[in-house]
Amino acid sequence: MAIYVVSLEKKGSGLDKHTAYRINGKDSLGDIDILRRYREFDSFRDLLFVRYPGIFVPPLPPKQATGHKEERFV
Repeated sequence: MAIYVVSLEKKGSGLDKHTAYRINGKDSLGDIDILRRYREFDSFRDLLFVRYPGIFVPPLPPKQATGHKEERFV
């Protein structure tokens, strides 16, 4: 199995402006190609634990209240 965050996309406008991350990969069940917001990574991470028991899934960086739009953080 291999999973990669390959790019990011700016979505929405105004108060709904956010960054979405393109995730590509492949496992024994097929190709993976999804777009997820930061807040959805917790759910995605939980899904990986259920689908692949015992696999190491790196922890997520903490969410930031400020500075989260800076290129360095993204």
